[in-house]
Amino acid sequence: MFETLAKFIQKTVQATRAVVAGQASRKRMNKEMMKISCS
Repeated sequence: MFETLAKFIQKTVQATRAVVAGQASRKRMNKEMMKISCS
């Protein structure tokens, strides 16, 4: 019971990290696009 809970938490943390990383890279891409369109 406890092992499955730990695995579930681990998966959730990994998924959250992936989402956060994706949002961060998307923001970076948007910044680059703004630079290109402004110049």
